[in-house]
Amino acid sequence: MIKINLDLVMLKKKMSSKELAKKIGITPTNLSILKTGKAKGVRFETLDKICQELDCQPGDILSYQNEDKNQEESIYEQVFELVNEMYNSLSEKPNFDTEVLKALMVAGKNLNEGKLSPQVIAGRTVNDIIFANMNNGSKLDKNNAEHLNQLLRLSHVDRKD
Repeated sequence: MIKINLDLVMLKKKMSSKELAKKIGITPTNLSILKTGKAKGVRFETLDKICQELDCQPGDILSYQNEDKNQEESIYEQVFELVNEMYNSLSEKPNFDTEVLKALMVAGKNLNEGKLSPQVIAGRTVNDIIFANMNNGSKLDKNNAEHLNQLLRLSHVDRKD
């Protein structure tokens, strides 16, 4: 199965879906279809534009993954999706707490490196965001507060060692 890692590359480059879609000349809906892996294919021309805008290689965006998924990969995907959604949502808010955004960027980096379990990354991210909120008085909207609760729950899922 071909896995699409476009969200991760976009997170590392601090580029929103809306911004990338505009720069490469496709609709945000079509970019979303590509990002979620629901596209049946991608034109080399589109892949070239994406790589040019994100300053990356095709292998950074596309990878092969064996069909057999284990629990750890499922948790990884859930943590990644939550971190990505929070980052995209909060980065578009003017003057939002940079410490919260930094915590989400660190989580994205750690997920990309794969040196820590997704449960550990989720737990650290929750702690960092709560700490930033306490120190800076920033508040999460209802949707992002729910994402934070989901990250907390994922941080407590037993790992298979």
